[in-house]
Amino acid sequence: MEERRIMSFPSRRAKSSVWKYYGFYENEEGKPEMAKVICKMCRAEYKYTGNTSTLAHHLARAHSDMYVDRPSASASAKPQPIKQGSNLSFQGEQSFHITKAIGEFLTANLLPVSTASSPKFTNLIWALQPKYAIPDQSHLMDNVIDEMYSECKTNLEKELQQTVDVAVTTDTWTSTSDENMLTVTAHYINQDWIMKQFVLQTRTVEEPDSGENVAEELRSVITEWGITKNPTVVTDGTSNATHASQILEWVNITCLAHILNDAVARALSLDEASKVVARGRKLVTYFHKSPLATNALLRKQETMLPDSAKSLKLIQDVPKRWNTTHDMLTRILLLKPAIHAACLDPVIKYATKHLLWESKEQTAAEEIVQVLEPLKTAAAVLCEQKSPTASLILPVIAKIKNQLTTRANDSSLTNKMKTTIVADMNKSYPEKQTRALLLVASALDCRFKNLNFLSETEQSEAHNILLNEVATCIADGSVDEIEYLPIKRIKQEDPSGPVGYEIECPQPSSSAPGDAACYDCWFDDVNLSKEDRAKIPSANEKALIEMERYTAEEQHRGDAIEWWKAREMLYPVLSQIAKKYLCIPATSVPGEQAFSTTGLTYSQQRKCLESSNVDKLIFLNKNYDELK
Repeated sequence: MEERRIMSFPSRRAKSSVWKYYGFYENEEGKPEMAKVICKMCRAEYKYTGNTSTLAHHLARAHSDMYVDRPSASASAKPQPIKQGSNLSFQGEQSFHITKAIGEFLTANLLPVSTASSPKFTNLIWALQPKYAIPDQSHLMDNVIDEMYSECKTNLEKELQQTVDVAVTTDTWTSTSDENMLTVTAHYINQDWIMKQFVLQTRTVEEPDSGENVAEELRSVITEWGITKNPTVVTDGTSNATHASQILEWVNITCLAHILNDAVARALSLDEASKVVARGRKLVTYFHKSPLATNALLRKQETMLPDSAKSLKLIQDVPKRWNTTHDMLTRILLLKPAIHAACLDPVIKYATKHLLWESKEQTAAEEIVQVLEPLKTAAAVLCEQKSPTASLILPVIAKIKNQLTTRANDSSLTNKMKTTIVADMNKSYPEKQTRALLLVASALDCRFKNLNFLSETEQSEAHNILLNEVATCIADGSVDEIEYLPIKRIKQEDPSGPVGYEIECPQPSSSAPGDAACYDCWFDDVNLSKEDRAKIPSANEKALIEMERYTAEEQHRGDAIEWWKAREMLYPVLSQIAKKYLCIPATSVPGEQAFSTTGLTYSQQRKCLESSNVDKLIFLNKNYDELK
């Protein structure tokens, strides 16, 4: 077939040297077909737009030896991003990886998608790879980020399908665009005995004060993610969350961090304590607002305090976060000599003496810090997410009550604060079902399994609940049929170390696979005589065997998850029950952390984001590294 004639671009309109190498096909009337530009050397076709950037890129890539009119690097104009879907000059696997890396960068740092089209970001990408065409915003969100989300969601769904017991936390909050949002996180222990935590979703919820609406959203979450068993839910204890869990018939655990926060808030609202905190807050505010006072304080710290305190700054508390109030008072007491000297410095013309604590107030501040110290430790322990925490709830409450026992030499303020906090601890977790769950969780933690911090009545109750659950699991087939292997205790060189056992496994059959003798044992159950059949232990007897072994073990300080992992064959039923209870968090901190993250996502620049896109961004930000 005869090749079509290529007509040159009209010379009077050609402002670029590129047109020496391009033209248009001639039509039947002898005129150029202006719809497509044709390369004269290889007859590559490009849509005619009037822009020569793509044409120049083609010459540089495909005909660099013949492209003698190429402008120098210093004289060439900076390339501009090309919209996804046009004829790209740089495609293939490397282009795909760069595009995906941009999506990962945006989601990991919770940046607006518009960042990718900003001039500085564009210059950075083109400096690294001039031939790369940056996708537009819609392509990044609808294709790149959406594909990342779909891939991670599929991987998480596969993990959840292999998981029997899942616990969830939930928290509601209001975005900067005044939308009511609900964040749900999932917690479980996988088959390799690794504690896992993922944000499942962040969605809008109509009228979050309605327990029915929250319940409907939570029901939708577990259905969408294929969670078949009703999970234990950890909430902030608000009435709507409690009502929602009642509707769903889920066991609800109120976040212990919220209980502590409310208890301390009541203690700090006592007249004597509130006055001390208020004056301390005014003092810190003054120094933060006055550069002159701040410099005077730093000079005094340099000359009056040890090296460890010379560069420390005063801490401003957040009224609704008692731990920041503890830190503020602690820092004021630490820097007290320098603060007093700075307030008397003649450089400071503003009268500051009224901001200083009087002797009685300083004593009161020291007492407040002393009362709050064990609670600060408790909060740190509870917020650890890589180890079991629900099992810590009752031991932590027992520890707090023990630490805050009133003494004869306590001051009036100390006595009142201790009494107020302990009263709140005594009122926590009154629900029978929740209390039973916490008893079993502690009984399954190797650090507290003897339950010495509880009364004998509650110890017996926990033992009976656990025994019944083991028997139920065996009877209803929740776990595979168990053959309890004979064991012997290993002699320990270190008496303080964990108890060790050696399982005496039967020798494998000498019969080769496929031999008839290899399958003889398959008929053992139907060949049993009545006398032998009567000797088979019942579900309760099997449960008792396992419980007796477990009870005989000594308590062990260390990682409870690793302890159970090493004994999974020794306690085949109890180990599976342990996964159910030890994955439950004691606080709703994970949901609240997602909430603080979402504050970044819902910035003023991104108020127009759809809630489904917010859900994807938060999901990827929290989960991508684990699930990609």
